[in-house]
Amino acid sequence: TRHWAEESDAGNETVPSTFVPHGCYVPTVPPLKESVCETLDRYSSVVFNGDSLTRHLRQAVYMSIRGNFTHGGIMSDSEEVRAVCVCDGQFSEDPLCRAEDSAYFNAQVNVRDIPPGSLCPGSSFSFGMRQGPMPWDDVNCDQPTYKGLLLVLQWGLHSKMNATSTYDNFLTPLFEHPRLKECVRRGKARVIWLAPTAQSTKLDKRYPHQARSAVIEFEREVQARLGASGYSDEVVVTLDWFNLTKDSPTSDGLHSLEDINLAKASQILYLADRWPF
Repeated sequence: TRHWAEESDAGNETVPSTFVPHGCYVPTVPPLKESVCETLDRYSSVVFNGDSLTRHLRQAVYMSIRGNFTHGGIMSDSEEVRAVCVCDGQFSEDPLCRAEDSAYFNAQVNVRDIPPGSLCPGSSFSFGMRQGPMPWDDVNCDQPTYKGLLLVLQWGLHSKMNATSTYDNFLTPLFEHPRLKECVRRGKARVIWLAPTAQSTKLDKRYPHQARSAVIEFEREVQARLGASGYSDEVVVTLDWFNLTKDSPTSDGLHSLEDINLAKASQILYLADRWPF
């Protein structure tokens, strides 16, 4: 749960609060960690490309791989960090809870090299998140031993929810890259587009471009462009979590907490395991 210093501020998303963990209650428990490893090891590269919402989602995947909901999404082994950034606190934007993030959240690394080690033993897939250039050098679908690319994409906040900018400057360079096209041609590419989540209406005056009506229009325009792209549902699938997030608890009015992020991770793992449908 969350605690505000002043009782009169309780529930006010614009006033800082602290997390008070209580058993890390996770009603939407993801699959067993062995199953998660088996699913992701169907691919050679698992890439999450997006902003802070995607970073939190990737934390939830780490938690699923580790089977640790208390601090499985935290990269630091500092006792101070692990004492404070637990349960919902793992998804805080406080710098303390983001210690050592960049080494693992902005890089493509073999899952076996992620501390504390022994993650997904026997696996061969790399796992990464990029807010910027894709690690195309690691994507080699023309090689017989390359199992495929799972690419999870999300954008919009940094483009002020401008659908044209998002599609032209974020999605098009990815879709038009020769290595992705080669993967598509060989049936080795799986792309998941994540529609934007719902912002608390309390933040609409501060961030009007992220208001719910703006988010809905943004996604309508993106879907129109995706529909005209020529990619079938066997290549690109959209996950729309607007209804899931519009009344859910957040850390700041936008960023979801542990249960929602784990629910999102579970849906992505479900798709990755059953693709093609």
